[in-house]
Amino acid sequence: MTNQEKKQAAMSLLVLRRWGTPVPPPGLPDELNELWLRHLETLRGVMAELYGECFSDEQLQTLLDFYGSEKGQGILNAESEIASRFQERLRDVAPRLNEEASKRSSSLGSWPPLMPR
Repeated sequence: MTNQEKKQAAMSLLVLRRWGTPVPPPGLPDELNELWLRHLETLRGVMAELYGECFSDEQLQTLLDFYGSEKGQGILNAESEIASRFQERLRDVAPRLNEEASKRSSSLGSWPPLMPR
């Protein structure tokens, strides 16, 4: 694969994995939508380059084949559901975890300790 073909394969993989879905955040002013989409495309390009650097041609093709399959899409759907449920549960436990961390950090004083120069 040429570098351009590899980057395109990685971009296709990102689309299959639903990375960086082009839906602007809620409440974003209309005048910033275009900028947001441009930035998203830049970030996708960076991510695609990283995929191309870290995966061989064969590995990229294997990932494309898998995530393009019915089983791969089923796993992506399950991962999406898990992420959604995790966010819900995190909202339930975060206050307790924050309170515990706050109590511990106040008992430790300054953390991390200052390093000698």
